[in-house]
Amino acid sequence: MKLASCYVCTSGAVVLSYFSAILPVTAQVVPDQTLPINSTVTTNGLTNTINGGTTRGVNLYHSFQDFSVPTNNTAYFNNAANVQNILTRVTGNSVSNIDGMIKANGNTNLFLLNPNGITFGANASLEIGGSFTASTANSFKFSDRSEFSATNPQAPPLLTTSITTGLQYGASNVGATIANRANLAAGQDLVLNADKLDLQGQLQAGQDLVLQAQDQLTIRDTARNPFFAVASRDLLVQGNQSVDIFALNNPNSGFWSGRDIVLRSQNPIIGDARFYTSGNLKIENLNGNVGNLNSPNAPVILAIGNVSLGNYTGASLHILAGGSVTLGNVTINGTGTVNTTINPNNTNLFNVAKTYADLATVYLTDYQAIKNSNGSVQDIVPVKIPVVINGSAQATLDVRSGVNWAQLGGLPTSPLVLGTVTPIPTYTNPPTRADITINGDIRISQPSGLVLLTNQFTPNDLRGKISTQQINTFTSVVGANAGDIRVYGRGDISINSEINAYSEPTIGNAGNGGSVFISSYSGDITFSSDLYTGSYAVISGNTNNGGKISFSTYSGNIILDDMYFDSSSFAYFGNAGNAGEVSLSSYSGNIALTRPNWKSPSVSLEEGSSGNGGDVSFATYSGDITIKDIRSFTRDTRTYLDTGTYSGSRSSGDGGSISLASNTGNISLINAPLNSSTASYSSVNSVSSATSSA
Repeated sequence: MKLASCYVCTSGAVVLSYFSAILPVTAQVVPDQTLPINSTVTTNGLTNTINGGTTRGVNLYHSFQDFSVPTNNTAYFNNAANVQNILTRVTGNSVSNIDGMIKANGNTNLFLLNPNGITFGANASLEIGGSFTASTANSFKFSDRSEFSATNPQAPPLLTTSITTGLQYGASNVGATIANRANLAAGQDLVLNADKLDLQGQLQAGQDLVLQAQDQLTIRDTARNPFFAVASRDLLVQGNQSVDIFALNNPNSGFWSGRDIVLRSQNPIIGDARFYTSGNLKIENLNGNVGNLNSPNAPVILAIGNVSLGNYTGASLHILAGGSVTLGNVTINGTGTVNTTINPNNTNLFNVAKTYADLATVYLTDYQAIKNSNGSVQDIVPVKIPVVINGSAQATLDVRSGVNWAQLGGLPTSPLVLGTVTPIPTYTNPPTRADITINGDIRISQPSGLVLLTNQFTPNDLRGKISTQQINTFTSVVGANAGDIRVYGRGDISINSEINAYSEPTIGNAGNGGSVFISSYSGDITFSSDLYTGSYAVISGNTNNGGKISFSTYSGNIILDDMYFDSSSFAYFGNAGNAGEVSLSSYSGNIALTRPNWKSPSVSLEEGSSGNGGDVSFATYSGDITIKDIRSFTRDTRTYLDTGTYSGSRSSGDGGSISLASNTGNISLINAPLNSSTASYSSVNSVSSATSSA
């Protein structure tokens, strides 16, 4: 069967014509003669009533040569009231083509086994009060080591009387496929197990939903027909070799679970979809370790619990979690569309009352100094900063942990139907932390991108730490701006490697450097590496402005150890813009810089004019400010703060001011030269400068 050609189809007519070609026109429910008591089929109009079969305890066994249900037909398993499980196998060589209804009495569980494959057409449906399992495996294997085999029918004594949670599947034939275009719903579990799964339509389970492929699992929606995967409890999506999901054609498509979602594969999962879970979401390998996710078209993950995945590569990524978020290396190489990302123009609902546009504006808290006329600090006050998220216009990494979903109206455990509201359930294993842990490097490869890491958005009461490695939003595109970086926490923030948010084309004009804002309410901010937000034109061209840098906290400490800051604007032959401003502030915490090398000058080295140096401000209300070099003072000491401006041949702007202020705290400068100078060399070769050191 050539299913691959249908994966990219967006026309429902094409899909239906394909399935109409493979679905039979007459009923094919034909018993075989392999059981002690064989099945019987009675046809009454369009209903095929199935009686007989072999009973062992609460289990009923049926065996068929062929099993298909045409359009508008019904295959009705007329089981007794005491039967809990109906196990059905197909021993012939034909695919089961289901385009009608499969029905059983009461809350009985129904298992359908056909190693040749099973196709559910657009008109297929289930009336199963219990669980429904469809599999292309050769056999069902039971915990007592007996089997119910479709390829090697066994003698009667091997029919088991006990079916437990230890039920396993034998290997599937290579290429054996379960294809679905129907809306299938089971009262309890819904399980589709095959060598290959080719899924569209809607799948709903009253308990667990299990989609499990020995080889490849492929999921698609169309603009006309959404894809639903809905589990009232746990949802498993597994393709041992690959999971390939594209379900963004329809705004109502997505994955919902009342508990956990697990996407599992040995290889990186392609996951272009929206995921809503009232529990945790995890991407994992077959061995249970964290797995990788690729998404060329921008996924959205909304979780009440924790979110955990390894490396991510793809378009803008949005993760909002009530608990913690853990990521590996992250590469954002593109944007999504208005309908697939969080942005101000996406009016699609994510619950009964809120749209994705309602998630697009994030209010974050900086702490800024109010000063008296003499320059002393009067107060350090919180200032709400609105940040607009637009994953369709900016390459964006948007990670928010510790979200209070009750304030946002909750998350649905199923698609919205007629405006109904699903209440937030009570969990036996709720999240306990609101951490964000980035174990790898972050790279935004497009200009003007954004990295947002925060647990301040509609916060719940969980504590959380933010920890990252290298963050890169730099650009080498001529004239383009570097991306901004915003890390806003409730507790400690630890930056464990360098930050690069500069603009530096090989040849040509440079854009603006990106801004870097790092703020926490009560935690310490620690950073001990290099930070670049400059605008650089090294070979030729003009530069724009260096990016702003801000570190702020209310009651925590700011600890910057052995670090290099550069927010300069540097042009070798052209004109230089203004250097970036730098601000460090804390209400009651200390600000400590040990061996810093700090540069925020504006420099036009050879032929152009320079702009202004960047202003630098240190401010606390009751905390101490300490800048020191732990070595003895020598000419080559690394500690140096430079906010000057320099032009080799034309005019210069003003050197940036350096301000250190506190209300009741101490200020200590130990071997810390501070420089704020202006130097220019015009045709008359005039020089002016002002330098201060301590």
